[in-house]
Amino acid sequence: MALGLALLVAGFIATIVGVQSGDIEVGLALFFIPYLQSSTWIGAVAILLIFAGIVVLMLNAFFGLGEAHENEAQATSSVDQAEGEVGGVVLIGPIPIAFGSSNRAALIALIATALVVMALVVLLLLL
Repeated sequence: MALGLALLVAGFIATIVGVQSGDIEVGLALFFIPYLQSSTWIGAVAILLIFAGIVVLMLNAFFGLGEAHENEAQATSSVDQAEGEVGGVVLIGPIPIAFGSSNRAALIALIATALVVMALVVLLLLL
């Protein structure tokens, strides 16, 4: 998980450096779809780092499920077992699709996603 997060952070830093130096152009298509445009190597590196970070995090989540089931079997034997909730949001264009183990988890994920998207839009507009 740390590798995936490190790749994402490196990709965002490369994007910021590219925007500051003028090598990467950031914009919004149709008022809500962000895009990066670059003809130099720094733009390709930024996009590849972000993509690799997302892939590593998805693989970590996928292969971490088996370990979670093994750990759950061991945890059920203990008396105090903490329950957790999981939620997420998939953005298909402007349409959010929220899911979760409960309505509360899906709502929290939807609110967090809205806050992150608003912060990214403000950041892009300020740059």
